[in-house]
Amino acid sequence: MCQLGGMLDVVVTRQDLTAPDVKVVDVGLSDHGLLQWSVSSDRPVPAVETFVRHRWQQLDIDNFRSALSSSVLCRPDGWQGCDSDMMASLYDTEC
Repeated sequence: MCQLGGMLDVVVTRQDLTAPDVKVVDVGLSDHGLLQWSVSSDRPVPAVETFVRHRWQQLDIDNFRSALSSSVLCRPDGWQGCDSDMMASLYDTEC
């Protein structure tokens, strides 16, 4: 805030947070004041996702081909008439 008129600074926050208690401190350097407020430094816990990877050299082609051909996802007669939600559910249960 400026004592001689006008406003130089604003404090912006998200709508879902409580408005901060902003204090205007006179530091004696000019007609401008120091804006002071507290903020939370809490951070959300990061999401952890686990991946399993296998080396291509260890892939058994015959077992892979057998598993793939027995999957309902590779047999159109198993998913005839399915809508997109049913297909997604099939994918989730097969993979």
